[in-house]
Amino acid sequence: DPKKALEYYTECFEIWSDLVSADHTDIRRQRDLSSIHTRLGDAKVDLSNVAEALTHYQSALLISKQLANLHPTHIAVQRDYALNSARVGNLLKATAKPTEAVIFFTDALNALKPLVEADPQNAELKRDLGGIYERMADTALGLNDATKEKKKKKKTLAISKSLAELV
Repeated sequence: DPKKALEYYTECFEIWSDLVSADHTDIRRQRDLSSIHTRLGDAKVDLSNVAEALTHYQSALLISKQLANLHPTHIAVQRDYALNSARVGNLLKATAKPTEAVIFFTDALNALKPLVEADPQNAELKRDLGGIYERMADTALGLNDATKEKKKKKKTLAISKSLAELV
């Protein structure tokens, strides 16, 4: 039940917010707060509230970006940032905003590539990186399809105009 899940996530969010307020230097608490924002966003998606989902995903991204900047060698924090960037990109892609989605997918790639280069045997990081490349490819195809569709519409319009001139 998404509504019930949202209630529980909201309660959890309030607890984690209080804990972060009490000690904003604790990385684990910050990561947990980011994670709850993600879950709240997921619940909002399930309830078809895309605008609020995006707000939560962006909040998770902001927290993880701050942590990534403060802790550039912390692999889990860097991965959180990449996955949160991809999550925002996924939602933007799903809401027909592929150009904006590419920006977030690119940020995710830029965060993951150095991690994979530093630890090429890490299958989880490689899987994450492959998933981001796949999303980039799907988005690029969508952008290409949109461009083709615009060209088709222009051709159709030109043909219609030329036919109208014949009549």
